[in-house]
Amino acid sequence: MRTSLFVLFLGTATSAFAQGPKGHEPRAAAAAPTAAAPAVEQDDPTLAPVSAPARQLAAWPEVLRLVRDRSAELARAHARVGQAKGQVRTAWAGVLPSLQASAAGVHNFVTNEVPLARLDANGNPIVRILEQPTKNFAQASVQLSWPLASAPAHYQIDTAKLQVESAALGEEDAQRLVLTNVAQAILAVVTAERVSELNRIGVRTAAERLELVRHKADLGAANGLDVIRIEQDVQAARATLVTGDEQLRQAREALGLALGLEEAVGVDPVLRIEGLEAATAAVCRSGDLASRPDLAAARADERVAERGATAVKLQWLPTLAAQSQVSTTTLEQITFPKTTWNVQAVVSWSLWDGGARYGQEASAIAATASARASRELLERQARIQVDQAERSVSVAEASLAVAQKAHGLAAELEALTTRSLDEGRGSSLELVTAAAARRQAEISLALREFDVAKARLTARLARAVCNY
Repeated sequence: MRTSLFVLFLGTATSAFAQGPKGHEPRAAAAAPTAAAPAVEQDDPTLAPVSAPARQLAAWPEVLRLVRDRSAELARAHARVGQAKGQVRTAWAGVLPSLQASAAGVHNFVTNEVPLARLDANGNPIVRILEQPTKNFAQASVQLSWPLASAPAHYQIDTAKLQVESAALGEEDAQRLVLTNVAQAILAVVTAERVSELNRIGVRTAAERLELVRHKADLGAANGLDVIRIEQDVQAARATLVTGDEQLRQAREALGLALGLEEAVGVDPVLRIEGLEAATAAVCRSGDLASRPDLAAARADERVAERGATAVKLQWLPTLAAQSQVSTTTLEQITFPKTTWNVQAVVSWSLWDGGARYGQEASAIAATASARASRELLERQARIQVDQAERSVSVAEASLAVAQKAHGLAAELEALTTRSLDEGRGSSLELVTAAAARRQAEISLALREFDVAKARLTARLARAVCNY
């Protein structure tokens, strides 16, 4: 009996992994002993896995399609580009011709009859009775205006184009950040699923151990204290299982939000995690830190702010415009024709505006200083983020090596403690402690494996320029 119990406990003490640490892949869990598993599953409903959500990600093209179609962050970034392009078209209006038309109909309620005398061709007087003012008449005009020389308007066009460049760079950076967020959310779901699986193995193992200890107690080989301690271990494993399942549900919901969906999203096993770096490499290219879109956008914003002060100074210059107006009326006029047409050259020069331009210039100078400070701060933060991201890879790999060693020691300790208890030299308390440490070591190993994948992904995207 001692030999058989030792073999049984040793088989459930460790969970095997399909691949070694080199690939940092989640490895398949060891199968639970077949002898007691069916009875445990019937008695313990918590061993039922968390139901899979309706939507499952099965391929990276599907991920990119959902991001493009549903991401609110990308939609806002694209809208900002559209707004900037609209500002360019508005700026062009300051140098292109404008055409205005107006028409009016007039009715006068109070009029006077005024005689109007004039001579005909033979010199005979002709008298007409006119209403003054004219009771009913209409008039219309069309005016064409073309700014010929306006330095502020031409300067604003170039400024608006620079704003489009900044918005486009912001959209590229939004693509990088959204892809990073989605990839990390996928890793979080896979990690939570792996932890949930390990938690179920832990509950099953603890429950099977409880059945064996109860059987030993019935045979007189164990006492009530041993049974209670093992029961406490089962409840602790169940509590960890409940928490882990909720973390899995929240991870799936977070993935759904990252994809722009109002539902939980799972990850199909066919979506291989080792293809994550290759998938991101297909839409993101690595470069130097200076080429990262958010830094380039910050530099563009600084140039826009600098142009603001110059634009205020250009307002001191005069402007030249050409105007032409055609007007007509049904009103009887003695000395003027009913239809007139004129062309004007208009020079405008604002000599004094109460000091508004001085205030605008001071505000523009302050905005330039603020944009410069923001750009410098962002560059410092980016350099630190890149250094931390690159360093996190080696830290994650070192932590994984430690977790692998700790997992091996925990499994060995549980096996030795089980043998000591079976030989009557150990205690149930030592076994419970060793079992809990082994379960925690398994979870920690799974988390460290996915930490390596996350660190590699983050380091790759820290300098990347994405376009999808």
